[in-house]
Amino acid sequence: MLPLPACAGEDDWQDIQFREGDALFANPGVAKLYHSYELQLALQSATGQIVSSTVVPADPRDWLPGESEVSSRFSIPSNLASGGYSLAVGLFDPDHQRPPLKLAMSAPVQAGWYSVGQVFIQ
Repeated sequence: MLPLPACAGEDDWQDIQFREGDALFANPGVAKLYHSYELQLALQSATGQIVSSTVVPADPRDWLPGESEVSSRFSIPSNLASGGYSLAVGLFDPDHQRPPLKLAMSAPVQAGWYSVGQVFIQ
């Protein structure tokens, strides 16, 4: 399953919030992760540059085979230019010793970042 696109808050467009059930990950395998990886969310510009990112407070090692819900929130820099950005997700080694984890999804990927939706900043 693909994570669902973020819901931009009506009161403060500088925050992107993933409410419970907004991001759903499926582990179709038979085992959980045994190495530490960080789930990260990011906004990518049209050129692929990461302009804002955050580590989601979730431990993918707790994701047993099946589905797991993730909730998170991160702020967008106030000086970010108006326009469209790709919402990207990735699983990265916090110690930078291993490459990003490859996800079983058909979303476009660049340097471990999987594009899962669009966010428009006004």
